[in-house]
Amino acid sequence: MTTIVFDDAGRGWDEESLELRRRLHCHRPDFNLTTYLIDNLGFIALSWKQHGACTIRLRPALASSIGLAAALFALADLAPQRVIVSHPSETCGLELFANVGRAVARIEELVADARQPTCPAFLKREVSLEAQLQAGGPLAALLRYWANADQAYEPEKLRALLYGALRGRFVVVEPNADRRHLTIMDIGPGFVVYDKSWLRIARGLPMEHQPDYAYGRWARGAFDQALERTQACVDDVDAVIARPSLNDTIRAQYRRVVLPFRRGPSGSPCLLSASIVDDVDLRRAARGALS
Repeated sequence: MTTIVFDDAGRGWDEESLELRRRLHCHRPDFNLTTYLIDNLGFIALSWKQHGACTIRLRPALASSIGLAAALFALADLAPQRVIVSHPSETCGLELFANVGRAVARIEELVADARQPTCPAFLKREVSLEAQLQAGGPLAALLRYWANADQAYEPEKLRALLYGALRGRFVVVEPNADRRHLTIMDIGPGFVVYDKSWLRIARGLPMEHQPDYAYGRWARGAFDQALERTQACVDDVDAVIARPSLNDTIRAQYRRVVLPFRRGPSGSPCLLSASIVDDVDLRRAARGALS
């Protein structure tokens, strides 16, 4: 079988080419170089025998436009009776076509779909304090406590609410002197996106240092806003959060309140956040805006 790989400049190389390996500074790879080039550098591979089907392998989201055009011209010149299109897929990554035209149309479709704007992993929608107070429930009770306590944080008075109606879904953070860091001072056991081992070590960590660091950085934005404005923030959140310990992701949909407090005789600032699970769907609107 002959295999040619097309680079991002449209040049075709035999997959065993020593010159290609020299240019890539990869003389003796201990891995499949062609697969690496397709998956990471956007190369396209075209394989065929003297008689039979051609196979074209690509990663649609990364495929070089110039390289793809060169590969498709080469495919047309070969004029095979059957074409196999190989691409990463959650279902079947191999598709068989009876002629070149249908294969090319499918490849163009795959590339167009892969390059559409994607919905952000983390979405939020602001909720007014009035709306939350009217909605009632434990978050409304927490807001009323915050207002009536003149922002004084007394954890014992909140314990029944935090561990009862809010089911341990809370976190307390404290800024350092220059407010560059927010440190987790307390965290409840009710967050299902975190495993128990992380919850055991969370106290004392910067709030960004969560299992999904990107989510931690994003979530900090609401805390910074509440701290800067010294006002309560209420948001609906729809987030896809990575769980490295389980090698998966989980979609978390919830309503969150972030409250600026002052604690102890010194009146040092801290922030209390609590949330309730909600079926808020912010992705449907976001997908509609991208289409």
